[in-house]
Amino acid sequence: MRTVRRALSVLDCFSPASARLTLQEIADRLGLAKSTTFRAVNALEDLGYLVRLTDQRYCLSLQFTRLGALARDTVGIREIARPAMEQLARTSRESVTVFTIEGSEYICVDVCSPPAPVMGLNRPGQRGPLNLGAASLVLMAYLPEPALIRILPAVARRMRHSQCDLRSILANVRKQQYAVSHGGAIPGLSALSVPLFGADDAVRYSLNIVMPTARARGRIVPLLRLLRKVGRKVSLGLGASVRGCVHETSDT
Repeated sequence: MRTVRRALSVLDCFSPASARLTLQEIADRLGLAKSTTFRAVNALEDLGYLVRLTDQRYCLSLQFTRLGALARDTVGIREIARPAMEQLARTSRESVTVFTIEGSEYICVDVCSPPAPVMGLNRPGQRGPLNLGAASLVLMAYLPEPALIRILPAVARRMRHSQCDLRSILANVRKQQYAVSHGGAIPGLSALSVPLFGADDAVRYSLNIVMPTARARGRIVPLLRLLRKVGRKVSLGLGASVRGCVHETSDT
């Protein structure tokens, strides 16, 4: 298992900004001895997953193009997230949802509920205007600036916030990589939300726990810790890099 983890860690050293790396650069990123790193790199080169260039730097091979195309044709967000959602719903005993964003609206992608589901919970495919709920805040926090500029005035007016105040809220959400709301979307409901990172480390989905506010007291910190751990697992399944995806621990 350690050998597999080490090999995958080598591959995760590469990124758009670091597409070609020397053996020493890889060793430095992993914090390993150069000789140990060489064995892992050499094995990956023999298997065809790394290419050694004429300048003695390494890059990923086109094997990943084939694997990436296969993955895109095989699995989507629901298939990747559903097992983790079901486990999270059983462990938390609360409803778990995945949302995405389109323009100034959120879209419910999937819902996994315990035996007694929350009344008023969104259904798959349901749309709604972005609001001060945890999921909306996370989705807006990770929007590219041009997209945020387009929707911010309307959302701020609807939420009766200044654009400056809303930007401050979103900046804090992005910094801490989660959001918590009490009645932000639906009165009487509390929600916790974390971003789900994709292969380009961009965020197009949020993973959320929703519960009656009456059940939230004293549970936010442990549920948030659990949600962040599951969010990291799903992000890795979506192709996020280890460095780019949500942290397992929080400062709460």
